[in-house]
This record gives sequence, C-alpha cells and structure tokens, in this order.
Amino acid sequence: MIRRLLVLGLVAAFAAVAVQSVSAGPERRQAATIKINTVDKSGTSPKIKLQVNVFVLGFVVDVNPKSVGTPPSPGSGHWHIYVDGKYSNLSVDPFKGFTAANLKKGRTYKIQAQLVNNDHTALKPPIISNAVIVKT
Repeated sequence: MIRRLLVLGLVAAFAAVAVQSVSAGPERRQAATIKINTVDKSGTSPKIKLQVNVFVLGFVVDVNPKSVGTPPSPGSGHWHIYVDGKYSNLSVDPFKGFTAANLKKGRTYKIQAQLVNNDHTALKPPIISNAVIVKT
C-alpha cells in the first residue's frame, strides 16, 4: 500500500513538472529596438555631417556591406538615418552611422534612426528611434 502511494506520488509530481514546463512555453524574444544615444558633429561648414551613435537590441546588424540589397533575413539587416524625416544614409555598423547630406551651420535638425531589412524594407511593425534635435 505504501509502495503504491509512493509511486502515485511520484507520478503526480512528474505530471506537475511536465504541465509547468509546457505552460511556460518557449522563451520570449527581446523586441527589436533602436535608440539614438548621441549625435556628434563632424566637419566644418559648409560640409557638416553628423555621427549618429545608436544602441540596437533584439536585432542583428549585418556588418557585411554586400548584404545590403539582398533578400530579407528575419531578425537582421541594417539601419537608416533620417534628417527632418527624409532618408539621409544607411549604416551596417551596429553602433554608429553618418549623415550623407552636408548640413548648414546654425540650423536645427531632427534626427531619427530606423531598423530595416537587407532589402531596405521596414520591419513590421516599423522600429524607429526616438527623435533627437541637433543644432549645427
């Protein structure tokens, strides 16, 4: 009788552990994000460019420039820089990128960054950074 109760107790314990592990499901992935940390001026008027320093999480920045323009690979790609809402440049560096346009001294610009697939299409939903206002 004691042996039977012991076996039933062990079966119940294993069943409880199995139910917990199944209900926990797979580990949740970190949602992709991009955040502008700093924006530094580079060059002098009239050839001012900005170095945009970012923090990317939950997304792999493909550092191979030959990957740009290739078919999308889920969870990886590059990022775009926007100046006043207009595309300025792309970066395959996971930490920094530069604006392409020569900016004018004494003007204020709104800078944003966006994660994109290798073929330049936006992620779904789009992942866009906070806006940073910079005066040159």
